[in-house]
Amino acid sequence: MAEDIGASTYDDLIDLQYKGLSMEQMGILTFYSAIDLSGNKIEGQIPVSIGLLKTLIALNLSNNAFTGHIPLALANVTELESLDLSRNQLSGTIPSGLKSLSFLAHINRINH
Repeated sequence: MAEDIGASTYDDLIDLQYKGLSMEQMGILTFYSAIDLSGNKIEGQIPVSIGLLKTLIALNLSNNAFTGHIPLALANVTELESLDLSRNQLSGTIPSGLKSLSFLAHINRINH
């Protein structure tokens, strides 16, 4: 369910975890161009719902405690130019779907 407030569209939720407490963030704007959540001690898996942020250009999730695989849903963020996932505990490989992102020029996954 989406609410229309002026010219801004809100999606229902994006799940985040902060210091081990699970939260649902209601009303995350879907037209952000950059999100920096680095250094916030966020734990758990990167939420698949991050793929709803279709106009995102830069995403920095570095220096947290993310685990699991990089979600394939990131391939839905077609405007993404920069992705920093360094200093987390991610496993697996970079999803092949990210290769289809024509604007992605920088991906950092060092020291995962």
